[in-house]
Amino acid sequence: MGEKTKFTRREFMRIAGAGAGVCAAGCLRDLPQKLIPYVVAPDEIIPGVAAWYAGTCFECAAHCGTLVRVREGRAVKIEGNPLHPVNSGGLCALGQSAVQAAYDPDRLREPMRRNADGSFSAVPWNDALYSAAEAIARAREGGKRVVLISEALSLSEAALAREFCGKTGAEHLQYQVFPADEVEQAASAVFGAGVRADYDLSRADCVVSFGADYLGTWRSPVEFTRARSTRRAPDAEKGGTAAIFPRAVHFEPRLSLTAANADRWYKTAAGSECSVLGVLFRKIVEYGGWDPAGQDSGRVAKKNVRSAAVRYGMRLCAGDALHPGCGVTESEIEALARELGQCRAPLIICGGPVMSGADGERAMLISLLLNIVLGAAGKTVRLCRASAEAKLPEVLSSGLSARLAEGPVPEVLIVAQVNPFFTLPEKSGFSRLLERVPFVVSLSVNLDETAERAHLVMPLSTTIETWRDSEVRPGVYALNQPAMQPLYQTQSLGDTLISLCAAAPLGVRFAEDTCFYDYMRRAWKERIGADNFEEQWLRFVELGGDFGGTAQESISDWSLNPELEKVISRFDVKNPESSPGLSLLAFPTPVFGDGHGANRPWLQELPDPVSTVVWGSWIEVHPETLKRFGIPKNSCAKVITDGGELEAPVLATEHIDPGLVAVPVGQGHAALGRFCRGVGVNPLAVLGAGSGKSAAGFIASGVRLERSALRQELLQMQGSDSQLGRGIIRTVELAVLQQSAAVHKIAMHKESHNTHDVHALGPRTPPKQMYVQAEHPQYQWAMSVDLSKCTGCCGCVAACYAENNIAVSGRKMCAEGREMSWLRIERFLDGPPEHPVLGFLPMMCQHCNNAPCEPVCPVYATYHSDEGLNTMVYNRCVGTRYCANNCSYKARRFNWVESYWPEPLNWQLNPDVTVRCTGVMEKCTFCIQRIREAENRAKDEGREVRDGEIQPACASSCPAGAIVFGNLKDPHSAVYRQAQLGRSYKVLDAELNTQPAVTYLAKISGGKAK
Repeated sequence: MGEKTKFTRREFMRIAGAGAGVCAAGCLRDLPQKLIPYVVAPDEIIPGVAAWYAGTCFECAAHCGTLVRVREGRAVKIEGNPLHPVNSGGLCALGQSAVQAAYDPDRLREPMRRNADGSFSAVPWNDALYSAAEAIARAREGGKRVVLISEALSLSEAALAREFCGKTGAEHLQYQVFPADEVEQAASAVFGAGVRADYDLSRADCVVSFGADYLGTWRSPVEFTRARSTRRAPDAEKGGTAAIFPRAVHFEPRLSLTAANADRWYKTAAGSECSVLGVLFRKIVEYGGWDPAGQDSGRVAKKNVRSAAVRYGMRLCAGDALHPGCGVTESEIEALARELGQCRAPLIICGGPVMSGADGERAMLISLLLNIVLGAAGKTVRLCRASAEAKLPEVLSSGLSARLAEGPVPEVLIVAQVNPFFTLPEKSGFSRLLERVPFVVSLSVNLDETAERAHLVMPLSTTIETWRDSEVRPGVYALNQPAMQPLYQTQSLGDTLISLCAAAPLGVRFAEDTCFYDYMRRAWKERIGADNFEEQWLRFVELGGDFGGTAQESISDWSLNPELEKVISRFDVKNPESSPGLSLLAFPTPVFGDGHGANRPWLQELPDPVSTVVWGSWIEVHPETLKRFGIPKNSCAKVITDGGELEAPVLATEHIDPGLVAVPVGQGHAALGRFCRGVGVNPLAVLGAGSGKSAAGFIASGVRLERSALRQELLQMQGSDSQLGRGIIRTVELAVLQQSAAVHKIAMHKESHNTHDVHALGPRTPPKQMYVQAEHPQYQWAMSVDLSKCTGCCGCVAACYAENNIAVSGRKMCAEGREMSWLRIERFLDGPPEHPVLGFLPMMCQHCNNAPCEPVCPVYATYHSDEGLNTMVYNRCVGTRYCANNCSYKARRFNWVESYWPEPLNWQLNPDVTVRCTGVMEKCTFCIQRIREAENRAKDEGREVRDGEIQPACASSCPAGAIVFGNLKDPHSAVYRQAQLGRSYKVLDAELNTQPAVTYLAKISGGKAK
């Protein structure tokens, strides 16, 4: 620009702005197809107002319904869809963490090709598709093998994969780490092809489970938790009976989440569960429990069928016996058999990694036959006919390598949405086979262990960025719509397969469909008909699916499979022999599942419900076993198997079979991302190879245990395993609640003089106060938690992280006791051996009416509002931490360091909640942003807030419905009614007079078997 050039300030700003825009444009990827200026915003986009999109969670095989909250184009929170028949509004921690999958800073952003030195370089999508299509075409012309390995697909994706294989000549293998089809396969064997079985816990009066952690990880934990909670809190204060309060009995060699919540837990020896089940079957038949006198005609309507079930079951369990040390006595089995014979709606459940050994399939058949004998089939065991779309494809687990090795080495191997290099044992041979494949294509969200060894990687979009559908159960169809645009150059699995076929070397198309959305719509149009399709389609998208088939799913004309005789003849029944050494069990946890979400920091810092461990793995060992091998309790150990060895800190616990060591699955990644790389160990890598489609590899025998030189601390967030008689978690026997006199006794009256009985239950007479108490003119927000419903699943903790922008501290800070969670789950191991966990108690800020934190704050940063809230003003706080020192419940968190939100993880932040900085104290606020939103809406409509209109994040996500929130000033509100129940109490109130706003309902103990 010359010296004589002159321009005004306005011209300078225009030139500078244009130049910056031109420079920035060169760094941008392709612009979105549609730009929406907010001056003419569409109706569904209002700045500052959230939009909700119904969808489906694909984090596990349950496929719960979701609602995704979107603010200005960003998904910021995932909650359960209350209209969905599976989860009815609840959502587990793994499902809520799916939003972090979209904002994972380590996710793949564009296609990549592996170079000769092992590094990766970016390639355009067209080049990536052309290379993959060319390899497939070349293999097809040469008669070579092409294999597609994917997760278990459903509905449109499954149909598309079949068509893809038909057009390309590929072989499709579906792979799942923990198979979810074991019940369906057993039901087909017992009832015939086309019949599916599911369990209805909401109708059961006694649930007996063998190995299946149905409240934690097995099949559909959210659905089972919701069904259980409907029966676990009877209105006993008004004369409830024992029949409406179901008992839960569980057989498992270690303390899982289901075992911790059972009324009676039997710590069986590993591998003896099938024998115990067989003995129970014989005892029920021996005592006539299969056809007891006095039962209704519905129980004996299928007497011939049940007689046949007795005959087949007796053959299956003829050789079963209780060997010494199995953990169960014959008298206990007899008592349980008599109790089941007296139940009107019993339920037998079997499954899980513990039952995945050689006897797993036999145990599944025995359990279904026992349900028939007890009259549960068609009642607590729902039977339905599979639709045409619900065919039962073979889903492989540990047998994937065996299937791949049946033929020649594949010329092209496409691995989609699974990570078998990490989840299969080294002895399975998959890693060696992968090295021999000439061309490996990985379709993945992250650069995981399998993708790192691929020649070509094509990135996939996450669930909240794609269209998907599934058939949850026959007649129930779920839909998932994208809640936001893909952040990067990624595609869905369906779009990738369609684009791959359309690439030049292959040149095949899927009719008129150019994308998976068109393919899926065409499939739905064929199913529901073309009449009025657009209107129905929009309604299904809005609801999250087509749930109209729930009422028509049950069938009553069921019978036994004519081929059952052949199925049973395959089993050679032998009582298991004890093997030398220990056994190793690799088990999933409610936090990580199979480990695909390990790179989400929320999950890393979420304590395991039973062990309360964070940021790492552990080895569960009985203290007697440690003593036998000379290993100190607070040290590390080495587990040696035929497949390898691993080292991790020891968790010494009496709640495990002495002949078993157990290690959780999900950690030990060498890739995937920064938050999980090098954290913990992977027990799947050291297990046996397995065979066929069974999951026999989850248990390894002949294991040795040695002391390790590793120095690593086990991070447990529970301060003490004992409540030391403080009555934090309280229980009450069901028989006590059933007696009106006892209810009268524990419910304290205003004139009662027993005010200082710290363990008394029921509404308490407030003591005389020295000062005038706070007034609450209109609202007094309060919370109630029913401990009989709470299972400790930690879904509320994850929801609190997501809603309130809670920072993740990391391993080092957690080791120093500086975690930031506003809500924690207390669990104490003070109970008897048959139910060692007294209960699970969510502990958050109690919003005390006489809060000890308020008077000590020198800057009035925390104060008591006229709505009963203990409020925080962040910009007043100077970080003296006096309030935390004075908090009786240790519910306040101090920001020692600046929050770490690597791009784009900061995009998940809730814009309605302040992001706190260093030196500021924070705590639970009862989600005050949701309270204000409801209050403003009610004010605009000229009314008061309705009961149940406000749902804090913890309450809205709780699968059990254990948390209730409302106005304590309203005598008709649910929270007020629960505060008046005879089993209500407030933690430490009698000792400290803090007057908490949180009321807990004592856990009801089901008592002993009759």
